Order: sequence, then C-alpha cells, then structure tokens
Amino acid sequence: MSTQNPEQNDIIKKICEIQIDSLLRLVNKTQIDGMIIRDFLERDNTSPEEFEIAVDKSVNRFTELYKDPSNISLLTKEDMSKFKHILANIEDHYIAEFPMAINNIWTRINFIEKVNENPHITFHNLN
Repeated sequence: MSTQNPEQNDIIKKICEIQIDSLLRLVNKTQIDGMIIRDFLERDNTSPEEFEIAVDKSVNRFTELYKDPSNISLLTKEDMSKFKHILANIEDHYIAEFPMAINNIWTRINFIEKVNENPHITFHNLN
C-alpha cells in the first residue's frame, strides 16, 4: 500500500491515464497513429505482432502503477522515460498547488534511476 501523500498518488494516476490512453490510441490505429506505427516498425525492424505485445505489456505496467502509485520502480527504462516526459508536461499544472508532491515524485524517479544504474545497489539492501 502506498505511503505517499494523496496528491502524489493523484498525479501519478493522471500520468498513467494519459499514457494508457496514448498507447490504446496507437493500438486502435487512427490514420496518424498508423503512420507513426509504420515509422516505428521500419525504424526498429519490429513486426506488428511484436509491437502489439510491447504495447500490451506497457499498458499492463501502467495499469499496475495506476492501481499502486507507490510502485514506480516496476516501470521499464522506456516506460520511465515516457512517465518523465508526461510529468514534465503536466508539472506546471500542479506545481503551484502541490509543489511538494511534484518534488517528491521527481526525487523518487531520480532515486530509482540511480539504483537501476548501479547493479550493486538493490531496493532490498537499502532497507
């Protein structure tokens, strides 16, 4: 269960909603999304099936994070990049009213990234 404040949870949930919506739009393939997908598949030499599997897995991770906003560490490096991009874009909307919540989320992200960069540190040996 989450030990962070409700504002942090709400902001993290909002980020999850935005990302899940974006991913689902890609899967539903509007004309513009279809062009984006085609470019992605060509650039990364990925099959449409592999793309859909990757999107499904990402949707599942963001859904799990929505259910438990304290578990940011479950995101992959790619998902974390998306999460940070969305946070940076919505930060101005929340910063005036919830500056500590925004700051705490960035602090947690930076901590998680530092732990992930150093294979000798694990969350278990930090306790």
